[in-house]
Amino acid sequence: KGAIQYWMEKPTITTFTPQTGSTASGQTCYYAKIGSVVTLNIAISGLTANSSATILTLPEGYRPSSKVTAAVQAGARTEFCSLEISTAGVVTIATHTTRTDAIGLVTFIAE
Repeated sequence: KGAIQYWMEKPTITTFTPQTGSTASGQTCYYAKIGSVVTLNIAISGLTANSSATILTLPEGYRPSSKVTAAVQAGARTEFCSLEISTAGVVTIATHTTRTDAIGLVTFIAE
């Protein structure tokens, strides 16, 4: 398919409840896919400060062929968390501050 065909496709959107913490008030956690492009949207509260937690395991077809690492916002705009997606689809967030929430949007190519 050409780029225009993918652009015109309706994405497959799946909402999820984080395995650790909870969805932030008024927000939606989801992953979506158009062609081989996956977008992961997180809005999580109730994480443990200065720790790491698994929030989701992506299903086959939504997993990257190599590890994805990104910085996402942690509460205040000047703070961040690390988000990692393994080739097995395990999505982990590591908080590096006293903040217990994370919000972000990550896009990557699926295997």
